[in-house]
Amino acid sequence: MTQKPLIDPAIEAIARDPELSDALKQQLIGVAHDTAKLDATRGDAKDQFQAQHRRGRWNTPLWVALTGLITLGGNFAFDYWRTEQSAEISTDQTRLTAENDRLIARQNAEASRQAQALSFQYDVIKSELANLKTAEDRANSLRLLVRIGVLGEPLQLSEIDAILREVKEGQTESLPPVGGGATAADGHQYKPCRDITLPMRITPGMVNSLRESLNMTTPLARGYEAHLDALTWAMANNGICGPEQVALVFGIAMLETNNLQTFEMSEAEAIRLHKRFPKFLGNASEEEAALYRGRGLSMLTGKRNYAAYANDLNRPELLITPDIARNDPQLSAEIFINYLKRAKVLDNCTNGRCDVPAAVKRINTGTAALEQVYLVFDVALLAMLE
Repeated sequence: MTQKPLIDPAIEAIARDPELSDALKQQLIGVAHDTAKLDATRGDAKDQFQAQHRRGRWNTPLWVALTGLITLGGNFAFDYWRTEQSAEISTDQTRLTAENDRLIARQNAEASRQAQALSFQYDVIKSELANLKTAEDRANSLRLLVRIGVLGEPLQLSEIDAILREVKEGQTESLPPVGGGATAADGHQYKPCRDITLPMRITPGMVNSLRESLNMTTPLARGYEAHLDALTWAMANNGICGPEQVALVFGIAMLETNNLQTFEMSEAEAIRLHKRFPKFLGNASEEEAALYRGRGLSMLTGKRNYAAYANDLNRPELLITPDIARNDPQLSAEIFINYLKRAKVLDNCTNGRCDVPAAVKRINTGTAALEQVYLVFDVALLAMLE
């Protein structure tokens, strides 16, 4: 590499020229020095310009535009792909939802069809068993209905055949009229049922199923099972044998106990009723109203009513220790049946059919009470047919 001279040759030549005066030499050397500095500055500027040009060609508007187009294109492609994926997922979810809705609709339709079939068969059987006088007539009618296919599953046809054989052998009690044969003329017959199957279907399990179907969530009262068991035996011992009779009585019991959630009224509520119906309840004071507050399946309330039922059932201890109306389930059930008897509720059930509005009106004229009884009655009646 050639070494750059320490002194510029032009400046050295001026300095060595003998013909130039010292003042002129200084002036010319200054001019030469300034010229060299200017050339050096121009060279640096040129180098800087070239470097900037090399860098700047990547920042030109064209290149920026091209870069932007490439970025936009990539983003568009990604967004399009993501949209397509979301659409496919949404379509799958919509298809699954539609299929699930169709499945539920088919299941509901099948359940409705089965319920209608049960109701139809029940009406046919009830009509035949209620209207025909002799067991032989009833047996022959059922035999015909089985043979022509009017009666079928889920009825137990083998059991029907067995009953028919028993009737042919002379066991006429194998096929009694529905409801024990009571008529409108003689009213309900409070005699033991010959078949206690239907009253015994009112169980805690049936209550739980009913509560679930009606979306009841409030806890049941403590000891309700004992009251329920006593009620089923009271029905069986008092001729409450047919499906509509059992469903009606159970519905009224649910009404009186707020769906088996309470078997004893609060003292405050008893005093409120005492102030509203003083003559009917027969309490001499608020203290007596609290003492003879509502208890049991019928919510027996008021000293006058406690005295009346103590006399009817020959249970004088009711007036002395009224708590037994709540704490003795068997007595509670006896009071409840007597309550229905006094109001002639079951006289509205004849030939196996119950006039529910007329029966409920005997104890409560309110529309809400009738609606509540009907809710329980319908579900319980289906349970009777299973």
